[in-house]
Amino acid sequence: MARHSKKAQPTATPTPPQTLQQAGLLRRLGAWAVDALLVGALLSVTLLLALGLAHGLLPAETDIQRWLVEQPLLTLLLAAELIGYFLWHWCRTGQTPGLLLLKLKVQREDGALLTVSGAMIRMLTSAFGLGNLLVVMDLRHRAFQDMWADSAVIELGSLRQRR
Repeated sequence: MARHSKKAQPTATPTPPQTLQQAGLLRRLGAWAVDALLVGALLSVTLLLALGLAHGLLPAETDIQRWLVEQPLLTLLLAAELIGYFLWHWCRTGQTPGLLLLKLKVQREDGALLTVSGAMIRMLTSAFGLGNLLVVMDLRHRAFQDMWADSAVIELGSLRQRR
């Protein structure tokens, strides 16, 4: 019986960020603003659905707004939506809609996509976007969260280029 040798499939090697331009503060903040609007809309829809359900299920004399604020499951759902938005995009493609719009990508220092643990570290150390302010002081244009998560936000192209 003849043995069949498998040829090694060529694999795409990630491009290290040293050869790519890391994103500056304004593009990062622009992407953050776009994503903040999208996440805000997502959370608003969830809150409106919860409000509608509460109006339909609770007695009329109940202070519904106060009742919603006191619901730990609603708080957990909102937190899961916020965290899930970024985890999904960063780990799957490296680009949230805001990053995609501004031609940016989040990746690990070695060029690979973020892992779930790397994305969580990046999110928890970002201080809701304030970690980006360090970009103007770092020679490599890294934000605080990039340093902690060994990640980089790279530019995929100029914003002035036409498609």
